[in-house]
Amino acid sequence: MGAVDKIKLQNRRVFYRIHWCDAPAFSPENAYSLPWGMWQWVNTSCDFCDPDSPSPDCLLCSGTGKITPLEGYSCCNSMTDLVRYFDDGGRVGLFECIRSGAGKVYAFTADWINPRRGPDGEPLVVPGDFVLELSLEDVEAILEAEEEGEL
Repeated sequence: MGAVDKIKLQNRRVFYRIHWCDAPAFSPENAYSLPWGMWQWVNTSCDFCDPDSPSPDCLLCSGTGKITPLEGYSCCNSMTDLVRYFDDGGRVGLFECIRSGAGKVYAFTADWINPRRGPDGEPLVVPGDFVLELSLEDVEAILEAEEEGEL
């Protein structure tokens, strides 16, 4: 059974994420989000705020001046959105990340969805019991199924 069929069998929302190979393992215990490219946050100053007067409304530090991780993985609601996210904003394309071995793409259901959104407005999700690592061929098949309205 292919990835598209496995995803169709889920009677709940499925999310998509690329997970960097040098990040902590993909798991509910490690499901937190930080600004692009950060893996650790210990005593990391927030560069989105004025260091002399951090804003209590800041999504990344909540006014402490130090970056606080957000609970849940940054992810997308569709594979199409994930590809678009990587193609926008000067990021390396999703397909290049997969081909180079820099990251793995996952499809997964949610155990918990954070009511807050990530720094780019994306959902923050703790993975549930359905987790599927996707190959490049799976990604292409999912994109085709989304385009045809099957997912």
